[in-house]
Amino acid sequence: MAQKDDGYLRFRCGSCGQRLKIPKTQEGGQVVPCPKCGADVNVPLANIEAIARGTDLPETGSPGRINVDPGLLMKRLRGEDQKAAGPGSVGGPPSLRQGKWSSETAFARIVELDQLGASLSKMDEELMGQIQRIYRDPEPDAERRVEGVRLAAERRREDIRRLLTDRLGSLRMQVRSMQAQRHRLMRSELGRLENMEKACEALEAYARFVLGVEI
Repeated sequence: MAQKDDGYLRFRCGSCGQRLKIPKTQEGGQVVPCPKCGADVNVPLANIEAIARGTDLPETGSPGRINVDPGLLMKRLRGEDQKAAGPGSVGGPPSLRQGKWSSETAFARIVELDQLGASLSKMDEELMGQIQRIYRDPEPDAERRVEGVRLAAERRREDIRRLLTDRLGSLRMQVRSMQAQRHRLMRSELGRLENMEKACEALEAYARFVLGVEI
């Protein structure tokens, strides 16, 4: 079933699955809080294919403004701008190197993996800060400094395991809830369910093969 064209853009919170809608006149790409769980949600770019082709775009916000610079976006899609992530992703720009441009292949990322990547980057920054503090302290000898780093690394591994456990638990609950009413879901919701099932599998595989644990 096609989405209603009533002037609203509909999407879901990537953390809890809550259905959201905002007026299409608002800027795509902005971050809004989920009213249910409070997580930050990226508003989808409704005109992303037109932007990627560099075509003329209708105004989507304040007069004289568009959501994304088409030239910059195409550089990111081709991998020519590695300093910034592509729209709607945390884990790096999508690439055009593997073939012809397709909005589905370029932007159909597993959001939960991108979110995990961002969380891991933050954990690594915090870990490096702890190591810096250990080595700025003039008191401990080399053996105690190394032991401090070992303990910090163990805490990091436990934090990652707990993070994955929490996220997988929430995701599995959403998947089970949607699977139970699959026959009532719209086409867009079935697509969301399929993506969530893939995300569960990806996070489980990450835990098993990267962390060496079953969650």
